[in-house]
Amino acid sequence: MIHHTASIVIRCPVEQVFAFMSVPKNRMRYDPALLRVRQSPDGPLHLGTQIFEMRSAMGVKREMVTEVSALESNQKIGYRTLPGDAMNAYGSYEFVAVPEGTRLTLDFTLDPKGLMKLAEPFIASGLKRDIEAGLGNIKRVLEGEECET
Repeated sequence: MIHHTASIVIRCPVEQVFAFMSVPKNRMRYDPALLRVRQSPDGPLHLGTQIFEMRSAMGVKREMVTEVSALESNQKIGYRTLPGDAMNAYGSYEFVAVPEGTRLTLDFTLDPKGLMKLAEPFIASGLKRDIEAGLGNIKRVLEGEECET
């Protein structure tokens, strides 16, 4: 099992950060490994909304389907892979107002199953780096826009 938690402070109000993170298509703006993303059903997120992502890792394309497993307005968005997915991933973004803006925390766990378990050491080596880079990219995108502070 691989677990990592990381936080970053974004100089934008919680409502703006939460609104941005609540739109799956915004992932295309901060995740360079993401080739395509769509959600079902369309519209605002709700518990059970499914997110379909096409990712590229080391030249291999893989579709990953997650569903919204937790949703508290301006506080938390949780995701998990569907039952039976070999990656068995779950995580959540937490949003906390701080004097500088918003502290965004990603808590992520990956518990690969089957043949994917063999790749766990390799996956773990890049996961921390990818999470830290992703949070930094979110910060750059949001702070590069007109944040209402």
